[in-house]
Amino acid sequence: MKPISQQKILIVDDEPLICTLLARMINPLGHNVSVAHNGEEALALCSQVEFDLVISDIRMPRMDGLSLLRALRERNSDAAFIVLTAFGDLNSALAAREKYNLYNYLLKPIAHPEQFLFEVTSALSRRALAQENRKLMDALQRSNEDLELKVRRRTHELEQKNEELNRLSNFRADVLRVLGHELRTPLGLVAGYLALCQSDAGAIRRGYLDKIRASTDRLQQLVDSAIANLRSDEPGFQLNRSPVQPVELCQEVVQRIVPLIDARDLRVVLEPAGPMPPCQWDRGRIEAVVEELLVNAVRFTPDGGRVRIVIQRREGAVSIAVEDTGCGVPREDCERIFEPFVTLGSADHHSSGDFRFGTQGIGLGLSTASMWVRLHNGTLRAQPLESGEGTRFVMILPAR
Repeated sequence: MKPISQQKILIVDDEPLICTLLARMINPLGHNVSVAHNGEEALALCSQVEFDLVISDIRMPRMDGLSLLRALRERNSDAAFIVLTAFGDLNSALAAREKYNLYNYLLKPIAHPEQFLFEVTSALSRRALAQENRKLMDALQRSNEDLELKVRRRTHELEQKNEELNRLSNFRADVLRVLGHELRTPLGLVAGYLALCQSDAGAIRRGYLDKIRASTDRLQQLVDSAIANLRSDEPGFQLNRSPVQPVELCQEVVQRIVPLIDARDLRVVLEPAGPMPPCQWDRGRIEAVVEELLVNAVRFTPDGGRVRIVIQRREGAVSIAVEDTGCGVPREDCERIFEPFVTLGSADHHSSGDFRFGTQGIGLGLSTASMWVRLHNGTLRAQPLESGEGTRFVMILPAR
């Protein structure tokens, strides 16, 4: 916005003396003053210069002041406009005030110069303020247009993401259907037929069948883990909490995998820290976590080694630690092993034997275990043992 002292003013009057007198009154204000002697001349000047204020007589030859005002407004000029009028032209001036945005009118002759200068300054200030408001409105409109464009783009992105989520949801439903029926059902049939064959088989054949049964069980665990991971994200999923004795739960898990422990000639030591009150856990989920930790410890402990289970009470919580004396997990991998599809172990770390349980999984077991612990508002961490051989997995769960 130009300073008020540097505005451009056009004086229009067919009497040169009046133009000179008005210019002399305005000059002390520091404005740039131009003069025209009729409406046509003024209109030609306005096509070359953007004036801030036009002061015009009404009665002039060739083009009167109100015609000049109308022509300027038709050209979208927003210059402030003051007309000099005799009393007889007052009604015309009043009509132009509303119709053509006439700023004001002054009666001729100018009897009070200070009043004239006040009107000039007020007209310039009002025009400058109107221009500033228009700039702000233009900026606001551009900002709104930019915002609308961003909203449309964001809405389009969200619609695309929503479509993608719907596709993923449908895909997950299809995967659950395939895992739950197309894989689980055949595995169940295989397990059933294996049980029948094992009951009536010789020692050598029974050994082969045992290996097939172990592989079948492992496949079943993988399918169950995949289904659990998918269903845990379903809306409305809830844990089935009930009173659980931590020590009793760990004892049952150990008994369940005794064949695996014996096949590796391992010693499992359970160390509970005294009696404990029941905890409000989802028994099936926490059993699966403890079994995953214990089976991993068995897998990665050399034949004849030891696995230790330590159960302790904490303030408002219970910790269950499973320690093995195997190859250990590098410290830099202690967080990464809980990510889906991450595997670190190798069967080369195990002693040879008839029952090799060290084959690699697909990396869903610890990921699923960590998920169940998080849903219980607990934590599951892996730590290398101080001796440098073996790993300690520590699960801490709120008692309630």
